[in-house]
Amino acid sequence: FAACVLPVAAWSQQVSGRFSFVPSSGGLNLYIGNNPQVCDTLLVRPGASWGELISLPEEDGATTPAAKDRWFRQRVIDWARTEPLDFLAGLARKAAQLVSSRELPRNLDVYLSRRWSMLMQALVWKVGPFGFPFGALLPLAAVGVVMAWRRLGAPLLLYLAVTSAAVLLVFVSARYRVPLVPALAVAAAAGVVAVTEAVREARRTRVALAA
Repeated sequence: FAACVLPVAAWSQQVSGRFSFVPSSGGLNLYIGNNPQVCDTLLVRPGASWGELISLPEEDGATTPAAKDRWFRQRVIDWARTEPLDFLAGLARKAAQLVSSRELPRNLDVYLSRRWSMLMQALVWKVGPFGFPFGALLPLAAVGVVMAWRRLGAPLLLYLAVTSAAVLLVFVSARYRVPLVPALAVAAAAGVVAVTEAVREARRTRVALAA
């Protein structure tokens, strides 16, 4: 890992003055999902309003990518420190969005793309508040985590926890939630196996737990 990321970080230091292997947009994304006007910042799309948002640090003299990144991060830290209840309420709201069965759009909407793909029409759809496939994947994965956590192993569970926390810390959208899907699929498969075994062995308590 270090062999891959350290040269990138060193190159970033040369070009932007910022020793980091992650994009300089990290602070901006963090700010978009964590600020007193979060509903407004989440609705900003490419165009004039986006230009106004990303130029906010320049009003305080932050002109380099590294300085802008620090400016946005500091705004989030200041808000969390001065309004901790609002910050926590925002995390709770994002937690509800993370487990939503529907795919939340950003500037791209997967549901719109269904018009031109028969495959997507079959595999991605929603009926009322229920969305497929996440509405089936997540409950089965939860069953797998509860009933087969030993079988899944610590690395997969740790990945689910850390990746979920990373999404919650920024903001939730369909494309940011996608990295969870492979691990959730493994957990969901374990959930199906665990339920099948419980039914076969007539273990009613475990079946009830799964339900």
